[in-house]
Amino acid sequence: MELYDQVLNEVRQFLPRGEDVGRFVERQCRLHLKIEPSALRADHLPELARWISVSIGLLIPKEKAALLRQNIERLG
Repeated sequence: MELYDQVLNEVRQFLPRGEDVGRFVERQCRLHLKIEPSALRADHLPELARWISVSIGLLIPKEKAALLRQNIERLG
């Protein structure tokens, strides 16, 4: 499984129902990391995890956003 798909699986567990997981993670990659999702590498994970937790923290409790950040960082 590609790293990007692993990130999607993690985020899917936390993102509220009805939200487009692929679009959410893709936006984080393109806007904040300045990369295409297909170019995601393990060394991108800390920064991606940070931005995902900031963005998702607007939708879910901060504690859950922090847990998601840890889960994504561990994928590397």
